[in-house]
Amino acid sequence: MFGLVYTLLITCFCCFHVSFVEASPSFVITPLGLRIPVGGEQVGKSASAAGADSSPASDGAETSSRNLKFQPGVVPGTDENGRRIQAHGGCLLEHEGAVYWYGENKDGDTKQLSIHTPARVDVVGISVYRTTDFNTWTYEGLALKPDTSDRTNDIHTSKVVERPKVVYNRKTKTFVMLLHIDTADYTYAQVGVATSDSPTGPFQYHGSARPHGWDARDMTVFVDDDEDNTGYLVYSSEDNRVSHIGKLTEDYTGLDGSFARVFVGQSREAPTVFKNGGLYYMVTSGCTGWAPNRAMAHVATCMLCKWKSLGDPSHGSSGEMRASTFYSQGTYVFGPLRFVDGDGTADGDSDELGRFLFLADRWNPKDLRTSTYVWLPMTVRTPAANATRLKGAPPLTPDDAMLWSSVRIRYHEAWDWQTLRDAGAGT
Repeated sequence: MFGLVYTLLITCFCCFHVSFVEASPSFVITPLGLRIPVGGEQVGKSASAAGADSSPASDGAETSSRNLKFQPGVVPGTDENGRRIQAHGGCLLEHEGAVYWYGENKDGDTKQLSIHTPARVDVVGISVYRTTDFNTWTYEGLALKPDTSDRTNDIHTSKVVERPKVVYNRKTKTFVMLLHIDTADYTYAQVGVATSDSPTGPFQYHGSARPHGWDARDMTVFVDDDEDNTGYLVYSSEDNRVSHIGKLTEDYTGLDGSFARVFVGQSREAPTVFKNGGLYYMVTSGCTGWAPNRAMAHVATCMLCKWKSLGDPSHGSSGEMRASTFYSQGTYVFGPLRFVDGDGTADGDSDELGRFLFLADRWNPKDLRTSTYVWLPMTVRTPAANATRLKGAPPLTPDDAMLWSSVRIRYHEAWDWQTLRDAGAGT
């Protein structure tokens, strides 16, 4: 009897033709077209796990980034050789099929001029790392090296060099670095300029000045996607009580004279600027030195227009974590990032949904070289042009659209590109 049943089962099984269809891969698409596969479970290298020491294709190319998970304070953490990444207060720049990460190299002893000044390290230089998949970071050296002999030089080792931001000028085909230049007592407060023909440098330093005649400390640079690729400098000024926004010259190395005073009396710093759905957005921090504080999101219809605050963009985790921006301070926003399936199907939404990568530093003022990085998924919703929110109501104006906008930075202990893709459905 058993033999008969077994024979029938085998016969029935053989009558079925089972075909397995491999799911189409999904990709995250960077602003200039780098295609990075979505998926994977393995956690990447971390500074602590690797026992790191303190040393530090064309557009549209497809790269391999499976097995990548970001972990705040852990990943990214080391370069391809297991050395601690030194790229603080920095930015990302995409160019010709690769992404470059610039930042302060703080591989030095932490010191303090007095109890009234912030902790600092002697200037080591501005590091640059390169990746094509956000998983493996190759150390390309110091894009900007310090001066070691002339103490009057802005970038002498005894000075302060912070918040480097690098942009590419398509008209001059030049890489331009703007950065905060200061003395150890933080009274110099100027913006320096350096240029290079290569994304990895070496950058030639050209000097510094007080923009519009005002003191300048925490700063960032934003290049618009308008016809002229207009550049803007955003910086904390007036003893950090007011933020200034100035339009850059066509070559991004100077200012054209027009500027706006924003966030008057609000004492905001660490600005990060990005654009979505035709509106301009900014995330800033409060002014509490190296200590973390609550972030604020802002929106405007143009860079030199009046900015409206949208509140705290931090979501997830505990109240204490959100109140400290997850124990970190923002430095840059990268994106927008798009998602597409292998068959070409792209994500869509009724509102202008933008997905971005929020970059922040988790500072350790007692030993700045061991400060880590907090990279988190960020979503932005901007009402589509002429959209309506209530039946029978007139279409929204740009000013109305600001009221309906939202920015959300969501905390995860570990996350991957699929996390960011899924975030759009519930934001």
